[in-house]
Amino acid sequence: MLIKKKKHKVPGINAASMADVSFMLLFFFLVTTSMYVDKGLIRQIPPPDEPTQPPTIVESKQLLAFNITAEDKVLMNGNEVSTDTIRNFVEKFVERIGYDHLITIETDPNSSYNAYFNLENEIVGAYNIQRNKTAQKLYGKNYSECTDDEQMEIRDACPQHIAEIPSGIKEEGATK
Repeated sequence: MLIKKKKHKVPGINAASMADVSFMLLFFFLVTTSMYVDKGLIRQIPPPDEPTQPPTIVESKQLLAFNITAEDKVLMNGNEVSTDTIRNFVEKFVERIGYDHLITIETDPNSSYNAYFNLENEIVGAYNIQRNKTAQKLYGKNYSECTDDEQMEIRDACPQHIAEIPSGIKEEGATK
């Protein structure tokens, strides 16, 4: 008697659900991973071919000058200040001087971006407080709750006058 061996077939893998599993894994990793978000400032820089502006004459009582040293120390009108007090100083300065104020920032090339970012953040925070006060006075609500037209009017009443001075440039004859 001859016994025939049966050939066993290898069962096939059902690949129909493989695409579903891979898409679910992809979706899971996209949802659960956190992306690193860069911090930065919204500023519009002039085009490179635009001629430089001639020096503006500003009275010293209308000027608030900040300087960031190579050691990341912040100087305000030549005196060292802590980052915690800058917002209050700027808020009172803008409120006292009004529309004709000017805030200058000069940074040492060896200073860190973090020191510059913290200074800008405090200055913008002071402007936000002033704009909220203006919005409360004009419209009885916060600046963020105002319409676009109302916000434009508030920005015109309380503009940000911030000048960034490249390191090494002195303002000869720029103050009275």
